[in-house]
Amino acid sequence: MKENVNLETLETQYRELRAWLIAIIQWFENTQLGKSQSKLGYSEYLKFRAEFEEKKLVYQRMKETRSIVGVNQDVWREINSNWKTAEAKGRHWIWKLDTSLPGDFKQVSEI
Repeated sequence: MKENVNLETLETQYRELRAWLIAIIQWFENTQLGKSQSKLGYSEYLKFRAEFEEKKLVYQRMKETRSIVGVNQDVWREINSNWKTAEAKGRHWIWKLDTSLPGDFKQVSEI
């Protein structure tokens, strides 16, 4: 019985990860970190980063257990691609925040 609960828990976590990735990518696309980005400060980035790190644990577990749960190749490719996109957009966001720092501080992000 315990294995069924674990399997159900993994399946639920995978569905939640997939939904979160779709939502966060859509959010990034809507804000485009352009004009809207100026309103998005470091505290918003920290919130995203905390969510990202939480989901990272599920993503890593999924990489290890996807065959056990029965995640097909197409779903895995979508999740993996979306993960890389969210990760890249997060790096771009922190880069934009860093380059908006005054004076010599912004030089650190360009190294």
